[in-house]
Amino acid sequence: MVAFITPSSYLTGAAFAGMRSYLRSIADEAWIIDVSPERHQPPVNTRLFQGVQQPLYIAVVARYGRVNDSAPARIRYRAVAGTREEKLQALDDLRLSDPGWQDCMEGDEDPFTPAGASDWPRYPSLGDLFPWQSPA
Repeated sequence: MVAFITPSSYLTGAAFAGMRSYLRSIADEAWIIDVSPERHQPPVNTRLFQGVQQPLYIAVVARYGRVNDSAPARIRYRAVAGTREEKLQALDDLRLSDPGWQDCMEGDEDPFTPAGASDWPRYPSLGDLFPWQSPA
């Protein structure tokens, strides 16, 4: 089991699709805790780390035995809102077995966000629709 706090870019960014696929392939379960539901540059009194303006997430990743290539990890998501103190208390009270966790999308490279949150990631990108591009 491993846990880490990190900015949000790997959860949804296209550049991190391979990382998400890798985590799904080597883990059995993961829990993503959104501690910045206020998004970029949240009010200072809501930040876990006062000087960090980027959205932060806590990931808890578990593997219980040998890697099972046929079953990707189940990824669950939960947001924790409030002031810094309220968030710290909620994290102290939070259990991985608590109700209220949302299942994330299940595709290998899908974002680590709730499955029902949006269809946006499933839409084609502009590059797919218009393959010839120019910066001019």
